[in-house]
Amino acid sequence: MALYELSTDSIAPLELAKFASLGLLERKDLQRLIRDHIEAIAPNTLVISEEFSSWDKSDRRIDLLAVDEQARLVVIELKRTTDDSFADLQALRYASMVSRMTFDDAVETYRSYVEKRGLPVDDPAKALLEFFHWPEPTAGRFGEDVRIVLAAADFSTEVTSTVLWLNERDLDICCVRMRPYRLGPKLILDIEQIIPLPEAANFQVQIRQKQREIRASAERGSDWTRYDVSTDEGLQQKLYKREVMLAAVRQLIKRGKLPSEIEAATGRRMFEEIAGNVEGAAFRVELINRHPKSPKVEKRFFTEDDQLFQLNGNTFALTNQWSKDSMEAALAALKAQFGDFGFSIKETA
Repeated sequence: MALYELSTDSIAPLELAKFASLGLLERKDLQRLIRDHIEAIAPNTLVISEEFSSWDKSDRRIDLLAVDEQARLVVIELKRTTDDSFADLQALRYASMVSRMTFDDAVETYRSYVEKRGLPVDDPAKALLEFFHWPEPTAGRFGEDVRIVLAAADFSTEVTSTVLWLNERDLDICCVRMRPYRLGPKLILDIEQIIPLPEAANFQVQIRQKQREIRASAERGSDWTRYDVSTDEGLQQKLYKREVMLAAVRQLIKRGKLPSEIEAATGRRMFEEIAGNVEGAAFRVELINRHPKSPKVEKRFFTEDDQLFQLNGNTFALTNQWSKDSMEAALAALKAQFGDFGFSIKETA
């Protein structure tokens, strides 16, 4: 769609321009103007940093980092062109990187920003609390979600289709189109949020919530399936599928099979290995240290003392992430590779 100049006797289209032809640079001009008028593309937000980069061993920088009134972080990426560099959605990496930011981190980030720019903010902590309408830092939960705002002259189909797909899976990404027009000696900037459409935003939130509840219900429903399992240890009754896999692996290891052989048979990585004979608490700490970007990784493995396997001076933990299909496929592969290894399973009520 175009913009038109309306007079009493004509409707004339305005000349669509390009930021580059207008002599506007991406960071020096466009980013500066948007930074100081952030409500134009992201209403009800407060910029707390520009060219933000606090992570180690990376030269990646967030154009603008903001917070909204719900105390969510907002990653804002700007492009003055129709640029497919959005196609890899680098903002997703940035969102992941800042997702661990605490309220205190945000205060220090904002403090550095206002000091660098000489803004009239005497107390950054107080300013943030007032923006969130919080009486104190513990009045709400900071940074539970990270929003992403992509602003550009236009967006390719690859980008918009990717954003729509990600939003259907509970992310919060919006695309804002910025188009400059000439009107005589003046410049007009047409700013339009194209994803999600503002009039459909609330409806889409409701749809995502419904889909989330459906997925959660399906996951809970599958967990009701129970199994009776027989091994050398005897009969174990009413086990969940993850417990079935632990029983099967324990049986194989007792019969001399190594974790590497079990993984080779299933074609799946099933174990986390740590050097030395360690207890569950130490194993969980090591998991967290190894996978700092995987929340609650320690809960994805069997790590209680009586669930770990200690072999040849090393300690192994089995993953507990099993669906009904993956459990059945793994058991079939183990049986095909090792034959009758003294393990039987029966679904029970």
